[in-house]
Amino acid sequence: MQHSEVKPFNYSALESQPGKILLEGKRYILFNAEAHGTLRRDLIENLGMERSKGFLLRYGWECGVHDAKDQKEKFPTISDYELIKKGAQLHKFQGAVDVHLFNLEMDLDNNKYYLESVWGDSYEVEQHLKYFGKSNEPICWTLLGYAGGYATELLGRGIYYKEVSCRARGDERCFSIGKTLEEWGDEFKTEQLHYYNETKIAEELDVAYKRIQRQNDLLSKTTSLHEQLNQMVLSGKGLDFVIEKVGSLLNYPIIVENVNLKSLGWWLPQDSKSSIQDFTLSTYVNEIPELQLILKRIEKEKRPLDWCRSENSSHTIIPILIGDELEGYLSVVHSNDSESDFVRMVAGRAAGVIALDFSREKIKLETENRLKGEFIDELLDSLKPVEEIKKRALYMGYDFNKKHQLMIWEIDPRVKEQLQQDKFLEFRKKIYNIINSAVSSINKKSLVIERKQEILSIIFPNDKWQITKIVDEVNSILQKNFNKLTVSICISRLSYSIEELRNVYSEARNTLQLLTNNGRIGETFYVDDLKSFDLFYAGSANDQLLSFSKSMLNDILTYDKENDSELTWTLYTFLSNDCQLQTTAKLLSLSVSGLKYRIQKIKDVGDFKWDNTEEKFNLLLSLKVLRTNGLL
Repeated sequence: MQHSEVKPFNYSALESQPGKILLEGKRYILFNAEAHGTLRRDLIENLGMERSKGFLLRYGWECGVHDAKDQKEKFPTISDYELIKKGAQLHKFQGAVDVHLFNLEMDLDNNKYYLESVWGDSYEVEQHLKYFGKSNEPICWTLLGYAGGYATELLGRGIYYKEVSCRARGDERCFSIGKTLEEWGDEFKTEQLHYYNETKIAEELDVAYKRIQRQNDLLSKTTSLHEQLNQMVLSGKGLDFVIEKVGSLLNYPIIVENVNLKSLGWWLPQDSKSSIQDFTLSTYVNEIPELQLILKRIEKEKRPLDWCRSENSSHTIIPILIGDELEGYLSVVHSNDSESDFVRMVAGRAAGVIALDFSREKIKLETENRLKGEFIDELLDSLKPVEEIKKRALYMGYDFNKKHQLMIWEIDPRVKEQLQQDKFLEFRKKIYNIINSAVSSINKKSLVIERKQEILSIIFPNDKWQITKIVDEVNSILQKNFNKLTVSICISRLSYSIEELRNVYSEARNTLQLLTNNGRIGETFYVDDLKSFDLFYAGSANDQLLSFSKSMLNDILTYDKENDSELTWTLYTFLSNDCQLQTTAKLLSLSVSGLKYRIQKIKDVGDFKWDNTEEKFNLLLSLKVLRTNGLL
């Protein structure tokens, strides 16, 4: 029988007296749902999940019993059916849940009772997800207790509810079924009935005391571990030793990933039949929105969270922090029945030590990068004699007699316009870290520095595909992290000496500036693929070229400006098409006779002689320079 209309509770029925709220003559206390959430959190953290479940079930049961007594007293003449529905309305009125009842069947003479309930907007789901994240089991315990206590008191029979699905577990809805104890059978009696048995507060306190004792034991163990890990790092042992120590202690897979979810190290139990890819966050993050939300929460809240990957296993994810800056994640993949408190405490200590190792490496890298930056400045700006620079390069482990290439990275200048100077420098540092990480992972022998307004990489490629791999990897990471960011890249031709590198850099730098100034932002340019004119213009003193071009075409430019004509464009089209009348006329939408008139006018105004090969070359070069600078 589907739920029919029952006269709802009216908020006007609430009666307020000093220090009292009355509903139908009975006193109620108004509690904040957040306070209930805090109580739930403290109970679970101090009593454990199982005992807290029993406590909250019994609390809900007593609430249901008292409400049923009140409703029977208030409405002695209405049917049991109507009173069941009245209880659902009351629970909804109290703000605990939006209850919808279905398929209510009662035959108490034959000990039969069946009711389906859909619970919308459960306050318990809301609070549990806030403090504990996704659960492995249904968690609407006070709602279950309330429904069972209400029906039992009302009907005088033992009625118990079971939550079949729950949104806190990832199900679409919270759905429960109520039956008599006899109808539930032995399985329910064995697995669930003990939660409803009263436990004296002294027993609960004893359990809490023992739990605190155990936590003290765990704290002692983890403190000892923390000291050992610190000594390992201080003695020069790095990330791999820390991971192995923690993995051996817990005997669970341990994975450390950076903020871009690149694996930095891992440990697997000897009996593991899985590969590391089965455990890394990067394997699942693009396909599981729940994991994406968890990682965003970790980044925002700077605290550990659990991700329930399956019914049998969970990831405890600990943020690795240097100050307030998130540097990576430490994940422990453990069974759901494991000692999660111990896992979290050990992993938390390990993450702190790994952060110390990260900090040490970060300082080391920043020092190295500063020295590399100074070296590159000396190299490209000719600040020191070449022989001295060569010696320093060899001392740093770089042999510039081997083939090498430059990569120049330039962030869209519009980003700088939108951000304040300090914010832009902070943003560029993030981009630099991404580029540095990608380049270093693909080409170990490389230099990556921040230089003036650009990021510069010097690569010693092992094969011709390494540059392409670097470009694809960086673009992929930038796309994931900064959806609309555009970065322009110029890859130089190969260089085989320090002396040659300076010219190669100027060529690549000028090429990138030339093409981005003409609107080609966010592209990747390979100098080897550019036309000869682009290279000639990029590698030359372009200010002088522009001045020369304007001078050579001065008469015709002046004529066009004064007469609003297009003689310069006509000349560019004519010379670009090897002086072919038919082709040029078609491109300009002119008749051949009309084109001939213009060409004669050009000769008269400019006194040009393009039948002379040298003058024709200079004319076309000058026209291309104007076009490249947006003046034609």
